[in-house]
Amino acid sequence: MIDEDYLRPMEISEKTGLHQNTVSKELRLLKKEGLVYCLNPEYYKPRLYRLTNKGKKVNKRRVK
Repeated sequence: MIDEDYLRPMEISEKTGLHQNTVSKELRLLKKEGLVYCLNPEYYKPRLYRLTNKGKKVNKRRVK
């Protein structure tokens, strides 16, 4: 069973209203910064992402 915190780029796109290509590009950048984690980087589709602890801290500050 996969943790519900993991999302596919398509799901992120639907939740944010951003184009899927934009989401994929941003996820690559966030991954480089250590803000998101990809559960299955060896697969092309569907990759599953979640926030890292560092990403959760940044997100909390952003939401306040």
